[in-house]
This record gives sequence, structure tokens and C-alpha cells, in this order.
Amino acid sequence: MAPPVEINHLATIVAAIVSIVIGFIWYSPGVFGTAWMKAAGIKMPKGKKKGMAKGFVGMIIVSLVLAYVLSIFIDYGQAATLTEGLMIGFWVWLGFMATTQIGVVLWENKPGKLFVINTGFSLVELLVMGAIIATWV
Repeated sequence: MAPPVEINHLATIVAAIVSIVIGFIWYSPGVFGTAWMKAAGIKMPKGKKKGMAKGFVGMIIVSLVLAYVLSIFIDYGQAATLTEGLMIGFWVWLGFMATTQIGVVLWENKPGKLFVINTGFSLVELLVMGAIIATWV
């Protein structure tokens, strides 16, 4: 039986919100958004925002789930410092995100640039989330 988990729900929610903000910045046209759309083969006509609300709701849910699961890893790892939060964020990224996201290059014939943009975001996201959750007092 797994030991009980103590989750700081406020830290988890804040980490999820910060993750969404990082995503908005990361995928904005001024940062990696244009390169990401090109690498992913996405062509969005100007002014077309149909379906965006569904994507945003999905992103909120995914960010909350990711922050919650990362909180469990941080609690199990007894991380309580910035360095420990960063390390758990890194290992979760390496073991679960980078390894599964490489499939877009290996199997879907997408450009390596797409992998770098997406996994780069996942790395930054998990490092920041890990730091927030581990160090929240």
C-alpha cells in the first residue's frame, strides 16, 4: 500500500496557473509560436479562433492534473528545497515527457524542431512547477 500523500493544494493550483502562463508565452508568435505552427504543419487563417475555448479548457485540466501528479512525486521524494523541486521536475520530464514526445519524430515523421519546441516547453514547465510546489511554505 502506498504511503499517504500530503498535497499542498494551493501550491498545486498556483503551479498549474503558472504552467498555463508559461505556455501562452512559449507558444506566442513572438517566441516559438510561429516556428511551432510551421513545424507542426498548422495553418490557421487570420482571425479564426473557432475551437480555441475547447483547447483552453483542456489545457487548464491537463495543467491541473500534471501539477497534482508532480505534487505526489514531490511529496514521495520529500523535496522541500528549490534544488530538490528542480531535480524532480527534471527527472519527471526526462523519464515521462521527453521519452514519450520523441514519438512525433520517430513515428509521425514530424521535424525534430517540433520535438525540441514541445519538450523544451515541458522541461521549463516542470522545472518551474517543481520549484513552486517543493518550496511553497
